[in-house]
Amino acid sequence: MAFYQSEPYFGMDTSFRKYVQLTVTQRCNLNCIYCYEDHKSKKTMPLAVAQEALLRHFDMPGAHREVQIDFFGGEPFLEFDLIKEICNWTWDKQWPKPYFFFATSNGTLIHGATQAWLTKYKDKFLVGLSLDGTREMHNSNRSKSFDMIDWKFFLKTWPKQPVKMTISTKTLPSLYEGIKFLHELGFAIEGNLAYGLDWSDRRNIDSLSTQLERLISYYVTNPSIEPCRILSMDISRIVTSSMPRAKKLCGVGTNMVAVDVDGQEYPCHLFEPLALGDGAVKSAEVDFKNPRLFHDKRCDGCALLPICPTCYGINFRENGSAAARNKAICTLTRVRAVACAKLEAARLAASSEIPDEDEVAAAKRLRTIRAIKTIQSSVVATIT
Repeated sequence: MAFYQSEPYFGMDTSFRKYVQLTVTQRCNLNCIYCYEDHKSKKTMPLAVAQEALLRHFDMPGAHREVQIDFFGGEPFLEFDLIKEICNWTWDKQWPKPYFFFATSNGTLIHGATQAWLTKYKDKFLVGLSLDGTREMHNSNRSKSFDMIDWKFFLKTWPKQPVKMTISTKTLPSLYEGIKFLHELGFAIEGNLAYGLDWSDRRNIDSLSTQLERLISYYVTNPSIEPCRILSMDISRIVTSSMPRAKKLCGVGTNMVAVDVDGQEYPCHLFEPLALGDGAVKSAEVDFKNPRLFHDKRCDGCALLPICPTCYGINFRENGSAAARNKAICTLTRVRAVACAKLEAARLAASSEIPDEDEVAAAKRLRTIRAIKTIQSSVVATIT
C-alpha cells in the first residue's frame, strides 16, 4: 500500500498511527540556514538498536492501527546501507499491525542504485523531498544544492507526495514565484515558515501579505491546483471546534517516539541531543500525556486557536517551555488566516455547485461563511 503524507500537522487526525522516528545518523552533507540541529556528530545507529526499537514499539499496546517508521538525520541517506538492512529485516518478519517506511531527504544522494532500490519498493517506502522553491531560493537556503537533486525522480516515483518547502526570511519576498515554480514542475507543496529564525521584523508582515495576495489570485485562476499548506488552513473549524484550551495538537511523547543513535528515546526528534545538546529531554522525564504542559495561556480567547499550528520542540528550544509560542510567528499565522479567508471567499463566489450540494457540504459552506466573517471582524485588527 502506498501512503502519500509526510509529517503530521495540526488539523489531521493522527491518533490512529504510531510514529517511530529512527535517527540513523547525526551527520548531514548540507548546512541549511534554518537548520535547528546544532549538535551534529559522526555518530550512526547500529542495526541492533533499530531492531530493538521496532520490536519494542510494535509490541506496545495502544489504540493505533498502523505504524509509520521514519528515518531521520542529519541526512538519512548518508546511511543508505543501514536503511536497507533495517527495511529487509523488517520485511522478513510478521508484525501485528500494518506499517510503512518514510524518510525526508535533501535529495542530493538519491541517484543511481539508490533510485533503483527505491523504485522497486516505492509502494512501501515513501520519500519526501525538501525543495525550497526556485533554484535561486533553494540555493540561498540549502547550500547551493538545487542542481544536485534529480527532482524528476521524486515526481515520477511518488507523484502525489508533496515537496517540503521551507520559507526563510531571505526567501519570503519570492514566495509567490517559488510556489508557482514548484506547481509548474508538477508538485503539490507543503509550505511552512522556517522555525528558529527571527521573524520579528515588521516588514515580514507586509511581505507575507503581498505574497499571499498574489497566490490567492493564482489559485483562483487555477482552481484545479491544490493550494500549498500555508494557504490551506481549515478555517471552518474556528466556529465548530469544541477543542479544550489545553488540548495537545500532535502526538509528541504519546503516539510519537524518536529513537536516537544510542537507543535512547525522546518525545520527538526535536527533543533529541542533535537539536538540544545537553538540554535534550527524554520521553520518561516528562508526562507528555498532560495537555496542560502544552497550553500557552496567552492564546486563550484567540479565535484562531483551533487551527493555529505550533511546534512544541521548537517552543522548548527557543523558550524553555513546550507551551510558549513564538509571538512573531503568531502574527504571521494571523496573516495566513486572513489570506485563507480571502481565498475561501473567492472560491465560494466562483462556485456553481450550491444547488447540488449534499447536507454535509452545505453545512461546511455555512461554517466557512461564518468563519470568514469571524476572521474579518476579529482577526484583521490584531495584525499590527
